[in-house]
Amino acid sequence: MFAALTIAPVAPAPLVTARRVARRRTAAIRITPSTGFSKSPVGQGTFLRSVARVGATGLEEETRSPWTEPAPAPSSAWEPARSDWQPPWVRRLLLGAAATIAAVAYFAAISVHYNEALADVMDVNEPSIMKLELKPRTQEVILETKAEHINEDFSHEDLVGAIYTEGDLRGSDFRGSDLRAAIFSRAIMPGVNLEGADMSNSFLDYVVLRGSNMRGVIAREANFVRSDLGDCDVTNADFTEAVIDRYQAINLCDNASGTNPFTGVDTRDSLGCERLKRYEGFNKENSKVAVSKGSGTWGGAASGN
Repeated sequence: MFAALTIAPVAPAPLVTARRVARRRTAAIRITPSTGFSKSPVGQGTFLRSVARVGATGLEEETRSPWTEPAPAPSSAWEPARSDWQPPWVRRLLLGAAATIAAVAYFAAISVHYNEALADVMDVNEPSIMKLELKPRTQEVILETKAEHINEDFSHEDLVGAIYTEGDLRGSDFRGSDLRAAIFSRAIMPGVNLEGADMSNSFLDYVVLRGSNMRGVIAREANFVRSDLGDCDVTNADFTEAVIDRYQAINLCDNASGTNPFTGVDTRDSLGCERLKRYEGFNKENSKVAVSKGSGTWGGAASGN
């Protein structure tokens, strides 16, 4: 003799019916040895589960409510613990709460970094520490991408945040100009005069600056990645925390000297000259390796010759 499993119909209803139905759970499903399971009318929204098991003592019925009773422990090591007692909407609520907390934490971290970056940018709105005497600025946004300004006069100009990317500026004069946060990426600027200019936080990556006059400049935190700084005069310049390729910095250290009058920073210290060394190779004396006739396989076997 065996018994079949019958589950009472489930339909959406208010939560209060769950408690009422829990008290009537014995009337929800009637088990008889001859006919198996027979259904009896149950109110809507019962949320009851009936599980029939055949045990050592015969047919056994288990009826429980997911709202008031925890999931039973597994009866054996081969039966996994059941966690389906938790209603779906509770799982969705927990996942939604976790996603909300993660999103809030993410945007809070972004806000912190944004405020720090904004604080750095806002520094350019303050006057330069070099007390530069500048001409009145004629335009708020200076966008000169791929422009040609050969041997032009940009001295004592307010060029904060100006953009001269990929421009041809060879031989131009930027003496005493405010070039903070200016962008000269991939520009051609050999032989330019930058003496006494404030170049803090400027971008001069992939720029040809060979033979330029950079005496007394402040280039703190400037970017000179992959730039050509050969034969530049950097006397009294300040390159604190500037990004300069190793061999370009070594070449600058060959003739670097002086102290910046506004920051009091030694030029060689700002370039890190004391810790920069040229690679001399493994055989710096260029001596020849002597191999005797009887020195192992390279010299051949000792033959007495």
